[in-house]
Amino acid sequence: MKMIKFFEILVFISISTGRTFRGGELSSSEMSELKLMMADIADDGDMSDMKIPLPPQTIMKRREESQRCILGTKEYCPGEILFRIGQNRVKAKICHPNSKFKTVKIPADYQELERCQHRGMEYCDGEMLRGFTGWGFVQQCTNGRLQLEARSNRQVTGAGID
Repeated sequence: MKMIKFFEILVFISISTGRTFRGGELSSSEMSELKLMMADIADDGDMSDMKIPLPPQTIMKRREESQRCILGTKEYCPGEILFRIGQNRVKAKICHPNSKFKTVKIPADYQELERCQHRGMEYCDGEMLRGFTGWGFVQQCTNGRLQLEARSNRQVTGAGID
């Protein structure tokens, strides 16, 4: 009978929930920047029905190294929408992990990823909060939920990583 080592199994434990708070409005200079970004979108015949969601509000401190897109005084996490346009061929300016807004085609029912809040800090989806490498665990924000993930010894020690 083979023994399975605990550290070789990935385990996900959900331990907290969060959400992205949206509110306020864009300033006139932020709206000017937004209009310049609209000019980048090629007209494919479906340029009606523009929607600009309320900007996300950073309600807590954030990690300094956190990758975010900046529009004036507003900060967007990767995956968050600046605006969407179109009815049949929906396009949107979305924050990408490289801290720049990019135009992408999205499904009409696209749902943004949620932020996590934990101990006075706010985290974007995918950010690792802390690693318990001695025990082989990491805590990560996954769509508004903090998850504790057990990693294998190989992943924790970096064995086999170039």
